[in-house]
Amino acid sequence: MLGNDAPLFTRPGATNGTQPGELDLPVPIRRRSFETQELEEKPGATTSGVPYYYGDGKSIQILTGSPHQLVPVDQIVPADLSDWSYRPLPNQVAVDPVLGRIIFPPGPSRKQGVWVSYYYGFSADIGGGEYERPISEPPGALVYRVGSAPDLTRINDALTKWQADAPVHAVIEIPDSGVYVEPIRISLKAGQTLQLRAANKTRPVIRLLDWQTSKPDNLSVTGEANSYFTLDGLLVTGRGVQIEGAVSGVTIRHSTLVPGWGLDCNCEPHRANDPSLVLIDAPDCLSVEHSIIGAIQVDRDEVRMDPLEIKISDSILDATSPEGIALGAEGNLCAHTALTVLRSTVFGQLQSRTLVLAENSILLGVLKVCRRQQGCIRFCYVTPGSRTPRRYECQPDLVWQAVDALVSRGDITAQEAVTMKQSEACRVTPQFNSVRYATPTYCQLADACAGEITRGSEDESEMGVFHDLYQPQRADALRTRLDEYTPAGMNVGILFAT
Repeated sequence: MLGNDAPLFTRPGATNGTQPGELDLPVPIRRRSFETQELEEKPGATTSGVPYYYGDGKSIQILTGSPHQLVPVDQIVPADLSDWSYRPLPNQVAVDPVLGRIIFPPGPSRKQGVWVSYYYGFSADIGGGEYERPISEPPGALVYRVGSAPDLTRINDALTKWQADAPVHAVIEIPDSGVYVEPIRISLKAGQTLQLRAANKTRPVIRLLDWQTSKPDNLSVTGEANSYFTLDGLLVTGRGVQIEGAVSGVTIRHSTLVPGWGLDCNCEPHRANDPSLVLIDAPDCLSVEHSIIGAIQVDRDEVRMDPLEIKISDSILDATSPEGIALGAEGNLCAHTALTVLRSTVFGQLQSRTLVLAENSILLGVLKVCRRQQGCIRFCYVTPGSRTPRRYECQPDLVWQAVDALVSRGDITAQEAVTMKQSEACRVTPQFNSVRYATPTYCQLADACAGEITRGSEDESEMGVFHDLYQPQRADALRTRLDEYTPAGMNVGILFAT
């Protein structure tokens, strides 16, 4: 959908009391299993694996024409499309489940579109995704559903009707997981609230293009005093989101503002240095919840306006590298903000006027806090060299304190302590299975990551965005049960499949 390679996952099926296999678990589809599948009734016998994964209600569907017609299963051919050199025969469609690529046979240009249905993997329910999420709206809000009427086929059709009706509270809901390619400009009147949201269990994509040659093409939101805007359940790619005017509050929840605006086939960002969220003198407060967003740029009058209150919780703030600026103000030492970070993972530098609170988070980038007399950081990983308010139970502070204790007891010399501190700081630096958005293991802590990080939060869960999965506690509970039921003289271990 975003142009990057992504492995396809199996839609879990019923085990019917048998031992679960690849078809019963949400695991990546291997090329070998997609090509052949063992038959249970005849052990050792194999047949084409395509019918097990492809078809109506299964893991993969490819549709063409209008109305949409499923490409017949006998036309699907498993293939390795790593270098795009494979060429299918006429009336065949090649599918690579490892890279998520498809190739149609060469011939006349296609006059009809292609639609796909597939399953992808991620560690938790954050960012735009087809998962169950809470839906809320102000009492009495007027709901405009895109596609519910002939004159509401696009998001801009719903915006036009909303502007004409001018209700106090309104919701524009997108009911499907389609791609919407259109410029979006939202202007809120005084006291108005607007939610632009996806229906539950859908993931619509807003793709922003170069619509204007002389003006920005961001998703633009302006507003008058006491107006509020909410982005809920959407994925925005191609450009970022720009907020300006006198908007009082903005909420971004269960949404994705693609870091770097877009991706190439290897999930590398197209515009690594460009922010995904630009705030120009607005809003007064910003809340980011269960979301994935790129860098935030703040342009705010420090003389006339109070600091912008930003709260980031259960989210990923990704400047595409620890050296990039995840939160900052162009041309200023620090953004005029009061920042709170809870159970989140940050890639990039945070430059804020104050840091009210950071807890149970991974801050992989130098922090520069201008006013360090107020605020607190607790149970976090803080990159060495950061200028922060007081810290409590953070890393690598704790391992450095342990080294200092060895020096005070005379167990090691001061010179040995310098080397040991460097080694310990390197050891507890968070390690991830992937640091690129759109990979299944994005921001997932690696098995080799230090225990001080994987169990470093205040409740001994892992630091970072996946804190609330309570992976260490779940693994401990499983080990306890396994120990109870393991026969004498046998050992048992846990192997994580994904």
